[in-house]
Amino acid sequence: MFAPNNPYFQLSEEGKAEWGDVFPDGQVPIATDGDVPMVIPEAFTAKDGTLRMCAVDWQKLTSEQQHQICVNLASIFEAVGVDVREHFDSLGYIPMRIDYVIEAYDLRFFI
Repeated sequence: MFAPNNPYFQLSEEGKAEWGDVFPDGQVPIATDGDVPMVIPEAFTAKDGTLRMCAVDWQKLTSEQQHQICVNLASIFEAVGVDVREHFDSLGYIPMRIDYVIEAYDLRFFI
């Protein structure tokens, strides 16, 4: 069971390399669907196959984090930062590769 009293995952080493500038403390707020982490149902296809994605809670990010994400993604996808922000404001989350985080669960569930 996901630990609802601590709805954060830690960045993995690979995640730190990609997202460390946005999450310097390594804490990533995960959007939830009830008491479970939200996994984005759409399949994302990359060169090396399908990627599993988790949802980072956009509303729990600081304005600085939101700004940094918009700037980074706007430059990668050659988009306007305002459009990126409006997109995530409407979704309420941003997708992140599941291998960029270390999933944290309540160990009492497994005992």
